[in-house]
Amino acid sequence: DVKLSINVIDSELISPIYHYQVATSTLIKEVISNHVHELVDKEIKSLNMSLLDAGKEELNPSEAIFEKFRLLDNYFSSDDGKDEDSKCYQFLAKKFLDAIEGVGAEIETDNYDPLALRESIKKVIDSENIRNRGFNTANNKLTSILDTSKMGYQYIENYKNARECVIREYEDQAESRLPDERYAIRMVYLDHEQIEAARKAYNLQLKELESNVDEIYQICYKLYLRDRDQKGNEDWETLSRKYLSKLADSKEGDDEDEE
Repeated sequence: DVKLSINVIDSELISPIYHYQVATSTLIKEVISNHVHELVDKEIKSLNMSLLDAGKEELNPSEAIFEKFRLLDNYFSSDDGKDEDSKCYQFLAKKFLDAIEGVGAEIETDNYDPLALRESIKKVIDSENIRNRGFNTANNKLTSILDTSKMGYQYIENYKNARECVIREYEDQAESRLPDERYAIRMVYLDHEQIEAARKAYNLQLKELESNVDEIYQICYKLYLRDRDQKGNEDWETLSRKYLSKLADSKEGDDEDEE
């Protein structure tokens, strides 16, 4: 069997992926942030065009970076968004973000009010499918590659809420009834928090393994010492002890002769 694992970082994704339970307010802030950066890029492009029209050279990469920093000051402030008149609320009022605070993928039926501001905002976000768009895009690209390569598959299961997709060439999983040459693909999205949790769990397992190995070693070593002493066998420890003691006795004898 050949197992190939490919890791793709967030910055290399065609469309950003969010977990199903991500807060709706986070999605809105991401949309606003992306919109701001698009505006900044347009301003940089417009500035370069103006420089070229004036017979000057356009901004080099370093100058463009510092110009972007300067332009960001028009859209963000350092007040952490506490003031409703903050620059960061020029695209969406603070009351909208406050209304949607704490809302995830679903709103409980008992608290659902179609005429409330919270539900209306969430409906707009859900209509754009921002929450699921990224993972669906990845799935569509993967199946498109398989179809183009004429690699047929009988089984596909998309666990949208878990951000996991399983594709198998054959639906049957009994190895005795399957050909030797076959493939299966498992695509899963893990965010930074999940990766950190997995690392901590792995480190705990590794420490537990080290502890168990040390206990086994101590037991085996004691059994070995007992067997060695009973049978009178020699090893490095007994031989070194024996010869070092002889050297020590010989040196003491030489010292006495000199006296």
